Amino acid sequence: MVDHYFARDYTTARQKFLDVCRTHKRDVESHIHSLRGLLGEVLAVDVVHFGARDATKVLIVSSGVHGLEMLAGGGVQTGLVDGQAFDNVPNDTAVVLI
Repeated sequence: MVDHYFARDYTTARQKFLDVCRTHKRDVESHIHSLRGLLGEVLAVDVVHFGARDATKVLIVSSGVHGLEMLAGGGVQTGLVDGQAFDNVPNDTAVVLI
């Protein structure tokens, strides 16, 4: 089951994503927002890069920034990292998860 990739709130979704990136030794570039969320939580845009930095082909996948699209997209991205979907992209290709 993939239920464990999805969360009901931003903080939990973000932590699941960061945890799976750490487990798979993926560097995360976090851009912290200067304001806090409604519950005082840290708000950030987290970016993970797979493949060559000078790739001629780049797929950018954005999970969304709030609400249901962020929770759904974040769960999908967490599952893709955990399933190592982008660990062996071709040399001329990169994937960027946002």
